[in-house]
Amino acid sequence: MYKIKKLILPVVIIFFAVVCTTINANPKAQNNNNATSLISIVDSPGFKSFKLTLSHIVKERNPDANGPQHFYVAKYTKGKAFTYMFWPEMKLLWVMSLGGLDEESWLGVRYPSSGQLIDLQNSVVSTTDKVGSSSYLVTKDWAANRLFDAVIKGDLIVINEKGL
Repeated sequence: MYKIKKLILPVVIIFFAVVCTTINANPKAQNNNNATSLISIVDSPGFKSFKLTLSHIVKERNPDANGPQHFYVAKYTKGKAFTYMFWPEMKLLWVMSLGGLDEESWLGVRYPSSGQLIDLQNSVVSTTDKVGSSSYLVTKDWAANRLFDAVIKGDLIVINEKGL
């Protein structure tokens, strides 16, 4: 019975991903000229420094990692100062400030402030009433929307256990 329960979550995630990617399959819906173009983190001039920062994050937060670590980063609009990043192996979601060319500019990602790093196992509640005035709790709907933007619409960056 345990093996069946263990397989249910990955199957549900795959099904969710397939459904979500086919929702906007209508080419006419995708050709909206009023849509704001989104920027990929891989096109950022500071992408190399960002990847180094992710390597440091893996070493510091998951030193016993025994396989590739996956980071999903949501695309963002020009002029926006932040985006979202999901690390499934550690079940963490960042409200991520964007950095610049040097690694120091990405320290806010490496060492996030209160409320910028969300533990998806312990900081997600069902309603806004349960969030209350908390600076670290979020609703399931809010988290699901950010995960969708990062995993389905965003970019995947893989960091191997030995660094880049």
